[in-house]
Amino acid sequence: MPLNGRDIYNLIALQPGVTGRGISSSAGTSSPGNDSFAGEASPQLYASGSRTGSNNFTVDDGSSNSVARGGVTNLTPSADSVEEVRVVANNFSAENGRNSGAQIQVITKTGTNTFHGGVSYYFQNNTLSARNIFTTTVPVFRKNQFTTNLGGPIWKNHTFFHFTYEGLRQSGGAQAQVVSVETPQFRDWVLQTRPNSIAAYLLKNFGPSVYPTYNFRDLNGDGIPDLGSAVFAPDQTRNGDQFSGRIDHELRPGKDRLYANIYRTHVFTLTGGIRTAFNSGTDETTTFVNLNETHIFGPNLLNEFGGAMMRLVGIPQPPPQLGVPAISITSDTGYSSNSYPAGWFQTNFDYNDKLSWVHGKHTIKVGGELRKNNANARNTSNYIPTYSFATILTFANDQPYQMVRNVDPSTGTPVTNYSAMRVTEFALFVNDDWKVARNFTITLGLRYENYGTITDATGILRNLVLGTGSDFQTRLANAKAEMVPQFYPADNNNFAPRFGFAWDVGGKATTVVRG
Repeated sequence: MPLNGRDIYNLIALQPGVTGRGISSSAGTSSPGNDSFAGEASPQLYASGSRTGSNNFTVDDGSSNSVARGGVTNLTPSADSVEEVRVVANNFSAENGRNSGAQIQVITKTGTNTFHGGVSYYFQNNTLSARNIFTTTVPVFRKNQFTTNLGGPIWKNHTFFHFTYEGLRQSGGAQAQVVSVETPQFRDWVLQTRPNSIAAYLLKNFGPSVYPTYNFRDLNGDGIPDLGSAVFAPDQTRNGDQFSGRIDHELRPGKDRLYANIYRTHVFTLTGGIRTAFNSGTDETTTFVNLNETHIFGPNLLNEFGGAMMRLVGIPQPPPQLGVPAISITSDTGYSSNSYPAGWFQTNFDYNDKLSWVHGKHTIKVGGELRKNNANARNTSNYIPTYSFATILTFANDQPYQMVRNVDPSTGTPVTNYSAMRVTEFALFVNDDWKVARNFTITLGLRYENYGTITDATGILRNLVLGTGSDFQTRLANAKAEMVPQFYPADNNNFAPRFGFAWDVGGKATTVVRG
């Protein structure tokens, strides 16, 4: 099927009970991420009225959920590596949990006793694109997306493999924007009247890629236009590679089956600004490793054990002009950045075990899940100071009204922010699908979920701690922000009973009532 961006999660929008476009946005960077390469993809889908943040993602029963954000997956498998996408939008059994929205389950392809493979190439450019209302021409755009896959036997009837590679080389295509920047006349006036000022240095060396063409404004009445509006299409680059491989092996034919798979994805994204000298991109790398073992005790009893690791590393490139601080000028845009140093390092481990037993009219499944989530981040703002100017005229005079910098209050020296949050979650469940009659089934289940509490490995977790007093208002008045060992008390009472039924009215499979 044709897929926008070759993103398999677009398919979910076609399912009953699901609304939304299915297009994925990239949560970690400002660029679009509707492809197989985004480190934090957020498919815009709403299942049974739940918001996007309630969706849950797994690949071969291993969690691919983001540690930092709800409804975000760190892995979008290449379409050629996927056998099936299951979406459970409602009435799901106690086996499924963690989130209350759609349970989005990806099952990957396995090799067989015969070799199968394929290659594909997708090309798109500006020839078939339309301009937006702000432009007279369509910005140059090139998108090359290519895949290859191969599967087959390593040891016939025992060991099989499946390999996939997908690449992306994309440039241009950003829609035109309207920005407010200084005019060449204002730049020349500053260079002539204040040649030794910091403003003169910045205006001379870091001008906008295009100057204003309309909406000119003279702020001080000297007849020289100081500001105006300009239309420009930012530089945009997105290059990605994804490799995946799966190995299946029959340890004991008919008794034990083992399979493992791995995904490795890298993407470089650049979304530029009006002042190209300050453009910098972001590198994101994700690694997903999964191991699954199935043991068959008999024709009506089997056990499945799985363990998975999902890791995301995102590292924005340092600002190319570290000697230039972040500058905020009312109605003038594009100077440098204060987000440095920055980076995110997220890892989650997911272990699960499920025992299935078919006994008469009952299909009983019991099991549990353990999730260990690590979220390290270097989210620093204003380590590079930010200077704010009320107007472009005070900027010309080197007269900021405010300077903001991130410092250690005890020493006054600049510092960076680093956090290392940890949380351990686990769940237990029992579920019974009881076939009361040929055309009537009841589902009974109970799930226990424990989401733990957040701690910080660096010991810098802070929270508001209520003070002394006989009532809440007094305790709040005496409260202090203090270092705390954990963010909030653990909630140990999350029991979720499940009850459902399916009734084939008349037994002819023409009308089914579910609840």
